[in-house]
Amino acid sequence: SKCTDPTADQKAQQAMLAKAGCQLTPLLQSGKTYRYSATCKMAGMTTTSDSVLEVESAEAYTITVDSVADGSKTHEVLRARRTGDCAK
Repeated sequence: SKCTDPTADQKAQQAMLAKAGCQLTPLLQSGKTYRYSATCKMAGMTTTSDSVLEVESAEAYTITVDSVADGSKTHEVLRARRTGDCAK
């Protein structure tokens, strides 16, 4: 459990990838679904990732990231649900 701002978190993630030299596709929106991809070349290895953010409501969302790095595939799922106000 942590206090977070999903919009700011996504912008920070994309900024971090861009700063690392990754090529990002434009953010595509279709209804409550947002998608973007990244291709990163680091240490002689290319990593690609496809991210999908699905808004369930104003209080919940899911982010799925499928990546391939050096032939190895990963699948990450983060489910977020609002539980209350952030501590002041």
